Amino acid sequence: MVMFDFLGYCFRPRSVLGPHSQKMFCGFTPAVSKSALRATVRGLKLRRRTEVTLDDIARELNPMVRGWIAYYGQYTRSALYPLARYINQTLAIWLKRKYKRFHHRLGRARLFLEKIARENRRLFVHWRLGDGGKLA
Repeated sequence: MVMFDFLGYCFRPRSVLGPHSQKMFCGFTPAVSKSALRATVRGLKLRRRTEVTLDDIARELNPMVRGWIAYYGQYTRSALYPLARYINQTLAIWLKRKYKRFHHRLGRARLFLEKIARENRRLFVHWRLGDGGKLA
């Protein structure tokens, strides 16, 4: 398969809906490169920063994610969903490290994070990226 990365976009063959004919065809379209953004989130080392609160993490992460959604969401917005899931996974692991009651319970940390997302949908920008019910 032919694919390449350029300016944070990954160009590869994807199914595309034709604008006039409304038929599916194979187009060589851009979408966010997974490796670029994951490396940036990993570089923040959120998992180990147990001295900060969830609000502090949101304050640090939201401007970056908002910019990513504006820049990379221009063409293939659905390609950002795996990034949102990765951020949620990182936040769940942060919860595990920060609070003793979640130490060996990643599932409970995820459920607690979902509860926070339901109560305060505006805390993280990527929580509004999804369609509603569950975390994006």
